[in-house]
Amino acid sequence: MTGTPFRSYDGKDRFLQNSLFPIEIPNARYLGSIVRDITSLKKAEEELFKNTERFKKYVENSPVGIFITNEMAQYTYVNPSACRMLDYAMEEMLGMMITDVVPEEKAAPAV
Repeated sequence: MTGTPFRSYDGKDRFLQNSLFPIEIPNARYLGSIVRDITSLKKAEEELFKNTERFKKYVENSPVGIFITNEMAQYTYVNPSACRMLDYAMEEMLGMMITDVVPEEKAAPAV
């Protein structure tokens, strides 16, 4: 979310979102504006980004293999530990199916 930084009269930093729109009536044209304080949304967005980055570091550095697949049992993400466990490069594993690395009879319960 974008916003214009603004320092309010009390010295606090805020973010404002400004929307401009034309207003046309017979014999006159105006410019309308709606200004919203999006400071809380901006802070929530920043917090979400921090949490996402923190979670990503946990997953990337986990000693446990983490595998994420789509609905077709195709790997869409594997962490470095998962790659070491199966002795594949990450680029090799992405796009592979579970049954490419696990025998089909053992993969069936997981799929």
